[in-house]
Amino acid sequence: AMGCRSTKQMPQVASPAPSTAQAPLPAPATVCTTGPDTAPPPSLRPSMLVSNAPPPVQPPAQPPAQPPAKPPAQPPAPPPVQPAPARPAPRPFMAPNFFAQPTPRQPSNSGANVEFAKAQIGLLVRRGPDWKWGDQDDYLDGEVVEKVEDGLLKVKWHNQKEQTYRAGADNAYDLVIADPKHRGQRHDPLNHDFFLEAFCKAVEKDGGQMTKAEAAKLFRKDHGKDFRKWTEKLPERRGGVLYKPPVGWRRFALDVQGKYDDGKDLWMGMSGKPGEWAVAYHGTGFGTVPKILKDGFVVGKGQGAIHSIDTRTGRNVGSGVFVTPNLAVGECYANGGEDGASENSEAAVVIGNYTFYFAFQCRVRPRAIRRPSRHFAFCNDEEVMGVDGVFEWVVNDPKDLRPYGVLVRIKESFKHKPLGQLIGRQNWHKHHKPAESPEYR
Repeated sequence: AMGCRSTKQMPQVASPAPSTAQAPLPAPATVCTTGPDTAPPPSLRPSMLVSNAPPPVQPPAQPPAQPPAKPPAQPPAPPPVQPAPARPAPRPFMAPNFFAQPTPRQPSNSGANVEFAKAQIGLLVRRGPDWKWGDQDDYLDGEVVEKVEDGLLKVKWHNQKEQTYRAGADNAYDLVIADPKHRGQRHDPLNHDFFLEAFCKAVEKDGGQMTKAEAAKLFRKDHGKDFRKWTEKLPERRGGVLYKPPVGWRRFALDVQGKYDDGKDLWMGMSGKPGEWAVAYHGTGFGTVPKILKDGFVVGKGQGAIHSIDTRTGRNVGSGVFVTPNLAVGECYANGGEDGASENSEAAVVIGNYTFYFAFQCRVRPRAIRRPSRHFAFCNDEEVMGVDGVFEWVVNDPKDLRPYGVLVRIKESFKHKPLGQLIGRQNWHKHHKPAESPEYR
């Protein structure tokens, strides 16, 4: 289709200066053209041309250049994570209702007998002067948990055992008040320091004087041994002779290394080599222990086997020092006072709330052992009767007997059979028969 254009041509004039009011332009004459060669009137401005064609597409206006956008601000770094505080170590497990409740204020008279009327639930206690219940407490303290009846209290020990004890019943006191500062600690009186103190007191009792430092030089703490937790063992041999370890006792070793035979310690051997000596025990009162360590063994006045016949050789036994491989017999002489014929028949020593038995562990020259036949113990040959069936041996020369340890036992920790119960009314023959077990062959 053809469009209409102006017949006049617009002169090229400079654009007038802008003004606030401007005269309107005359309306141009228009002619219709029928071809492309028809020119528009020169009086018309190009801006006034009207065309049916769509206006040229103008590119979109570009927005003014913007400065590059700043990256968004990063959020502040979180503070460093502090490690969680260490959790306290867990408290040791305690049996329900044992220490869950606060215990009452502990009386200050620690060591006093626990009386039924004054005892309170929760009172801290330990074994007392009339204790005869073995190792039920395991030498620990415990708490009163119940008043059973008049004179009887139920106690729960730290080893979780629970039992009823006398607190005035039968005029006996099994318990004393424990020191709360030592709660949970083992009240074992058989420690090395206690033994040294007791040894010094025994020296003073005999009129002498000795300090703990001086006493410590007589013993070897590193060679001591505790046999209290041992179970019964089969017999062993030392120097070819049967013996049993001192089960139930604690040994405080003497410093005898290099003391005999020009420093040769073959006599202390444990492998059966030539020169090894046998093991025997000698029970005695505690006051005699320092004397024997100072002067050695001596032949005493009581010589009941002097005219007896040796069960092996058939010869006369003669006088000498009594020893035994059987500690059940040694206890009777360690107790003191049971052997009326002995000049050393002192009563057993009592320290604090404990009664102590003492005995020497010795080595004896095997060929020096005499095995007497007594009217209450016909045969004292360990190969025939076994170790438990031997009552005594005799060693004629004290030089053939060497102590190497002091044994100590608490009377209340075991059942002791007095001497009269062992040999009275032919009891020894009734309860000791020839051994038939292979270990005695």
